Amino acid sequence: MLVALACLVPVLCGAQGAPVSDGHNLQDFIAPPGTKQIYKPSMLHADFTTGYDRRIPLDSVVYALDNGARCCRLVGKDSLWVVDYTWVYPHQGMPKRWYDAEDLLRVGDSLGLGDSSPIVLTFGTYRIGVHAHSFEQVRSEAKRLRPSKMPPELSGRLRLKLETAQKAIDRGAAPGASSTKP
Repeated sequence: MLVALACLVPVLCGAQGAPVSDGHNLQDFIAPPGTKQIYKPSMLHADFTTGYDRRIPLDSVVYALDNGARCCRLVGKDSLWVVDYTWVYPHQGMPKRWYDAEDLLRVGDSLGLGDSSPIVLTFGTYRIGVHAHSFEQVRSEAKRLRPSKMPPELSGRLRLKLETAQKAIDRGAAPGASSTKP
């Protein structure tokens, strides 16, 4: 199941962690805890943020945490990190609803999805500011602060993103891809 899902989304980083294309990657979403990957700062966006001044630039070194979360430092702020929690919405291949990493794998496994199962996903990310002096401390805080369900503010902001992605699928284009149809 994990291999199937990882293969269905375009690869973002090569073997050495160097960015090879823009976009989201489920492999990054479910990377092993403590995995370090290098991203372009412009790629580090969230759909809803709280708890820090969003004008402060983010470090381009991103660490994958448990259960699909990831974190990075704020540039120039020694004790302030941001933590991203990601949910995914399958437009096809699974029941349509928002899943966190654990739910996605559990439901996918229970459905017996094969490696060639077509799944199209939209990602939604909630980012919060976390005060921590070390990676281990931010990892612990991220686990403690992890929302048990998607915050309603994020759900509301994702409504338009979801509609746009579904319209692209209905037109026959991949979500996020530009279409030449009038």
